[in-house]
Amino acid sequence: MSSIHAEPPPPIVTEPTGINYATGSALGKGGFAICHRAERYDGSKPTGHIVALKIVKTKMEPAKLAQKVWQDFAKYRCRSRSTPY
Repeated sequence: MSSIHAEPPPPIVTEPTGINYATGSALGKGGFAICHRAERYDGSKPTGHIVALKIVKTKMEPAKLAQKVWQDFAKYRCRSRSTPY
């Protein structure tokens, strides 16, 4: 039986633009995605820029999925953290 959530990300995730992120611990699971901590790298050096990666595994139609992701983004972009994850 397969999980409704995506598998954990690989240790290094590369954006299409070539930016690399070293993935870390899971931050949480929601109804359609999991989030992992990640740190941006400049070449082989960590930059200290910490982000959360949202990893989606769904059969939801693309338009509805995009709407859900943007709703999550709008909900969390106003929050700030004074401590790292």
